[in-house]
Parts: sequence; C-alpha cells; structure tokens
Amino acid sequence: MPIKKNEIKVLRALCKDARRTLEDIGNETGLTGPGVGKIIDRLEHSGVITSYIALPALEKIGYNLISILLFRFDHSKNGIQQGKGGKGGKATHAGLEELGNYMKKTKGIIFATPVQGSSYTHMMISAHADFSSMEEFLSDFRTVWNGAIADDMLVLMSPNKPMRNLNFEVF
Repeated sequence: MPIKKNEIKVLRALCKDARRTLEDIGNETGLTGPGVGKIIDRLEHSGVITSYIALPALEKIGYNLISILLFRFDHSKNGIQQGKGGKGGKATHAGLEELGNYMKKTKGIIFATPVQGSSYTHMMISAHADFSSMEEFLSDFRTVWNGAIADDMLVLMSPNKPMRNLNFEVF
C-alpha cells in the first residue's frame, strides 16, 4: 500500500510522541482531529502501525552503557551446527534457533537481528550498568558460543540520548 502525504505527516507526529491528542496532531499537520483519527485507524488496520511502545530512559533504571555488537558466526565451527557443543559442519535450523532462544532469555539484550551487506552476520544491542557488567556479558556470550564466533566488533555509547535523536524525516 503506498503511503499518502497526510499519512506520512501523521506517522511522523506519532513517532515523535504517540500520546498526543488527535487535535494536537491535527494542529501540527494541518488536519482535523477526526481526520487524524481516521488516518491512524487506516494505518493500524493496514499494518503500517504495529504497536505503540514506551522508550525508557535507560540511565534512570540503572543502565549507563549501551553496546552494539556486530559478530560473524563461523558455521564450520562447533558452536552453531547443533547449537553450543555440537559437531562441525553447516549451520542447522536447530543451532540458529538455539542462538535466538539464548538472545531472548539473556538479560540486557534489547535487540538482535541477522545483518547483510558486511562481513558480519548478526547485530546485537544490549544495555549494561557499567563497563564491568558489559565485560562479564561479553565474556559469557563468547564462552557460550565458544568457537562459533569468528569475529566481532563492539561499539559503545551512552544511553543518555540514543532514542531521543531519531530522525523521522526518513519517510
């Protein structure tokens, strides 16, 4: 479904603050409150808007460091074939599923996804109280997937403003 100009205006306004009134969004976009409501309904029903979420101030709940880990699995090593501790060979669905389960249950992982277009195969974003807890997290990750991680690169950032600087002009 192609997105119309007014739908983009409403979507941008919602991305900045989804708790605003329809009238407030209407004032910003030049639409009426009821018109904004109809557009939001249409965007929700078409699947363009999938949910409304809270973006917590991570530093206020004890997370003072965010890490972005790019890593590449060596599918010929033991950690992925049968999940951790398996025997060499190609990656199996079970091994990759086990990796997904590990990421879902491990405290601090905010987001993880496969990536393309670089030498890395996956990206993981995690939150940590301090450098010590981040180093412990990485050590555990590397131990659990011993031998399966061929390469990784870590980027660190402060959680003070990461979600507040989003650019909604991309659509």
